[in-house]
Amino acid sequence: MTHPDDDPDVAQAREFLDMLTAHAARLETDMAMAGSPQQRAAWQSDLRQIRRFIDGLHRRFPDLAAE
Repeated sequence: MTHPDDDPDVAQAREFLDMLTAHAARLETDMAMAGSPQQRAAWQSDLRQIRRFIDGLHRRFPDLAAE
């Protein structure tokens, strides 16, 4: 969701945050249905990385964390 008064960096961060959040939600759903422990472990690793990216965006753009 783009805000008309956004700085381009903030707008890009917001879009990236939205994509990361959606991807994390899909991974959480997939993990709940994963059959193999190896697949679950791989998705858990991916999810940890995505959460690190999200945390980094929140640190760099604190206003995004409040939305």
